[in-house]
Amino acid sequence: MGNVLGPPPSPSSSSPSLPSLLSSHPVFLFSSTRCAYCRVAKRAFDELGTEYAAAEVDRMDPEEGAGLARQVRDATGGRATVPQVFICGRWIGGCQETRDLMARGELQVRSKSSASLDGVKLANFINRASSYRDRREGVPKQGKGTFCWET
Repeated sequence: MGNVLGPPPSPSSSSPSLPSLLSSHPVFLFSSTRCAYCRVAKRAFDELGTEYAAAEVDRMDPEEGAGLARQVRDATGGRATVPQVFICGRWIGGCQETRDLMARGELQVRSKSSASLDGVKLANFINRASSYRDRREGVPKQGKGTFCWET
């Protein structure tokens, strides 16, 4: 169901930008093909029939992978592990947070093409997912983010 982001850019092109990847993909994972936790997180979305994109750091040019990893660390408060899961541009955490949300029935996210959730329900889901992750990790509350589906 998910897709690995296309062939690596040519050496002359610039590194992928995390903001552009997040705006292009409602569900985005920073991942590694060799990571069992990454496979578990992807399986959760596959089981729900939710489309996602994954940037597989181990399949990227080392320089580009390192550049994207720095951007992910900045966006996640210094987390240097994989997977890191983003939904509608907001970081929800890693494998454990994804599994916990699925177990509680809160990971029912749909892609833009099958947006069966209206914008308000999706916004509420994202806020709950972010709040759950923040409570687990002691992250201070942040303001409202933007969401990829419109109401």
